Amino acid sequence: MKALKTYLKSRKKALLTLLKKPRKKYVPETFHQLRVEIKKLNALFDLLDFSSKKLGRKKMIKPFKVIFRQAGKVRELQIEEATFKKYIQDDLLIEYRTKLIKRQAKEKKLFFALLNDKTKTELKKKYDKIIPFLSKIDQEKVEEYILMKEAEIKDFLAQPHLEIEQLHELRKLLKIYYYNKTSLFVGNQTSSKKAALTELLGEWNDGVVIIDHLYKIIKKAKINLEEITLLESLKTKIAAENYVLLDQIKLAIPQSELYE
Repeated sequence: MKALKTYLKSRKKALLTLLKKPRKKYVPETFHQLRVEIKKLNALFDLLDFSSKKLGRKKMIKPFKVIFRQAGKVRELQIEEATFKKYIQDDLLIEYRTKLIKRQAKEKKLFFALLNDKTKTELKKKYDKIIPFLSKIDQEKVEEYILMKEAEIKDFLAQPHLEIEQLHELRKLLKIYYYNKTSLFVGNQTSSKKAALTELLGEWNDGVVIIDHLYKIIKKAKINLEEITLLESLKTKIAAENYVLLDQIKLAIPQSELYE
């Protein structure tokens, strides 16, 4: 399928361009965009795996996943830092902020250690191995896949109450669905209603990550009592905001075009 080959070529170029960037030019958005590109590739693998079980999806995605996970560790700390800047004065939480900077430096060092010539060569080989599978997929197979994903999403949305783990699964499923549909069908843009639900789920997930980090910090970090109290207060505030987001998600679900 020509459209898939063109799409893979653009994804390969985008990802390798990010990996070639000098360390000094890596900003929080770079780590975010890198993870987005790997998510798009993973979504494509999902489509290919549906069309041909011979792909060996887990083995194919493995080297990309190693980079994705390490970039994720850096990204989570960056989100944490951004949260502190948003809610806490610069002259507060000095002891923990210092520890956070050191943790970021450590995780970044591990990340950049992965971006060697051997890794880049391996990634290029993986791209080359994907090409033969693309020719086996036709438009009919793609449309069948899209309909299947829509049915899976509708099953989630039709449930009267979604548990936390189900919301995580829904978020991942929506990402795979939208990445493939909007990228493979030229001119097919995500509607504002669809975008609203995915954005809310993304914002809610960031809150979950921060709350989890704060819980671990409070439990294990060797910092003074004053800073622990401040972190407890912040955790409570973000948890309250996440409850509001959950209510907004519940309202957004019936408005989603996939709900019908």
